[in-house]
Amino acid sequence: MVIEDTSGETVNLLSLFLFSLVIVSITVYSIYHVQSIDFKNYVDAEIERNGGLTDIAVSNINDYSDQHYLGRFEVSSLSGNDKKPFGGRIDYVVQGEFSILFFDIPDQFVSTHGFAVSQVR
Repeated sequence: MVIEDTSGETVNLLSLFLFSLVIVSITVYSIYHVQSIDFKNYVDAEIERNGGLTDIAVSNINDYSDQHYLGRFEVSSLSGNDKKPFGGRIDYVVQGEFSILFFDIPDQFVSTHGFAVSQVR
């Protein structure tokens, strides 16, 4: 009877431990997703200031990613890298790569689509 009680407690503790790991991993994934949205807001402003995803905008965005997000995020344009006229729409994708803690699985990717409107006259 004592052995059955001990094994039941062990199973309960193991289940609690695994559940805690899953919760922590989901939380970390959520944090990375929120970071991609914050980074997307910065990209919006930078594209609007430069009239598109120009070389200067890409350089500023990469510097910001390196300084604040350890170079985790990259931006690619779906509308070309040239300067757009005032009011022109620029579509882009923010892609980020990160690893899930505690689990030996391949790196995960976060992809957020966005668009900005050129504010350069």
